[in-house]
Amino acid sequence: MNKQEMAQYIDHLGDLTDKLIAMAPDAPLDWKPDDGTWFTLGEQLGHIAGSFGLFGWIADSCPPLTDEQRAQMEKREALTPSEARKVLAEKRAYVKERLNALTDADYKSKFVDTGFGLKGPVFQVLQFGCEHTVNEKMRLFCYIKQLGVPVDTGTLYFGEAPKPAAKEAVAA
Repeated sequence: MNKQEMAQYIDHLGDLTDKLIAMAPDAPLDWKPDDGTWFTLGEQLGHIAGSFGLFGWIADSCPPLTDEQRAQMEKREALTPSEARKVLAEKRAYVKERLNALTDADYKSKFVDTGFGLKGPVFQVLQFGCEHTVNEKMRLFCYIKQLGVPVDTGTLYFGEAPKPAAKEAVAA
């Protein structure tokens, strides 16, 4: 996948993520599937929206994080769906700017180190970011499904609300 195709795919993931966030209920933001280490719904919304900015950071060659930036990344900030959509929109603008500034040569061969175990050429680290987004999108999908929001695979892959089931004709 070349740089332009990667940028288009990341933008597509942003569209799907935004549509899924928009379907999340405003409450209960403190709900989570169990008492383990899961994010609450609000934390998941904050995580998926905020982590989208990592694409831009990676495209910018993973500059060292300040202590404040690292603390912000590790913070579990709970957001409402509308707040998450606003953060996602801001992160998407940053990502587009950074991907546009990235040269094709750097995309293919510049080595980056995230500082949290992931290293490699920019394109490979961006691919990991795509996998992360897909996984987090699936987690959010499962959360809202468990909360009774009508979703199906069309929601997950195409951002579409489920189609009403066709009623069977009753034989007279």
